[in-house]
Amino acid sequence: MSDELQRLEQLLLQDPFDTASRAAYAGLLENAERHADALTQWRLVCKATPQSAEPWVRAALCSADLEDTDAAAEALAKARACSDFDSEDPRLARLAPPEAPAARLFVL
Repeated sequence: MSDELQRLEQLLLQDPFDTASRAAYAGLLENAERHADALTQWRLVCKATPQSAEPWVRAALCSADLEDTDAAAEALAKARACSDFDSEDPRLARLAPPEAPAARLFVL
């Protein structure tokens, strides 16, 4: 485990309601591709800051990485309801359903 992860774990043991530390911890877990652990942390951040879109987006991304499309869609809907939601965020492309192949017409 990285030194930064250990440092954040110690901070969270001392102050479990430190949302900034929890978000940083969740981000490190996500970067380490520990998506289930990151999702747990992002959900806690969402509970503490339900009006902020970023934790909901991150929870949606982790859910998508875990192939839980229902949870991803639910988190994304909650993110969209936030006033600070950025519909131009390029990460949202990862949450879009796969596009159907374009219909092609053939003349016989």
